[in-house]
Amino acid sequence: MENNRDAFLREITLRICSSLDIRESLRSAFEYLREHVPLDVLTVFIIDERLGAIRRIAHAYEHGAAVPPDEIIPLPEGMPEMIAARNYSAPFVVSAEDDMFRILAPLVKLEGISDLIVPLRIKDRLLGCLLYTSPSPRDRTRS
Repeated sequence: MENNRDAFLREITLRICSSLDIRESLRSAFEYLREHVPLDVLTVFIIDERLGAIRRIAHAYEHGAAVPPDEIIPLPEGMPEMIAARNYSAPFVVSAEDDMFRILAPLVKLEGISDLIVPLRIKDRLLGCLLYTSPSPRDRTRS
């Protein structure tokens, strides 16, 4: 018998892989996640090393939520190296105490909310992240 965690992860994986249209598959995953956890916005960011920027390429959200547009966000000098120096291999909660996230928060327009980041990797290369944004502020100092 499959346990609840495995069934949950399998369903999320199926929904994310359900379409070649990232917005459609993200919407499907968002709707399923909303049934299980508080969630306002689900966003995909990709690191563009060539431009020294991150790209917000897709998001799914509850109707009426304030959502920044898809865009290219230039990173401050030294930030691409700072990101590359960290080993982002497991999901984590954004910490307000982390200098890097204090710098990035206003750039991606996600200040004052609770965020969970799931790194997107292929082998040893960090491609970007999936950002879960909860509907209410929480203690951002725990990670």
